[in-house]
Amino acid sequence: MNDSRFVQHFAVHEIEAWLLADPSIFTSEVRDALGRWARNPESIDFDRPPSKLLEQIYADNLQRGYQKVTDGTNLFRQFDPEIARGKCPQLASFLDELVGLAKAALKNRTN
Repeated sequence: MNDSRFVQHFAVHEIEAWLLADPSIFTSEVRDALGRWARNPESIDFDRPPSKLLEQIYADNLQRGYQKVTDGTNLFRQFDPEIARGKCPQLASFLDELVGLAKAALKNRTN
């Protein structure tokens, strides 16, 4: 695109990586099983992306599967983006870019 307002960012793995950054949103059984993934969620194993990790943790600890739409929606309602921002450099870059574009747009509207 030849437009300065177009900026492309990619979520590293899946958006569930951002959820892993905030263990407080999970049940204690899931939270205890997250371990090291909660410290640096964007570095998760590429062979087992975050939703697959959650699928395994849910199956092992809750005796049910992780439902991407149902569980993911409920978890995002509790999710604190500032926690994920501090642990996920790619998310931080994306959010900074969005804020910068919004500020520039407001500045251009007032001039």
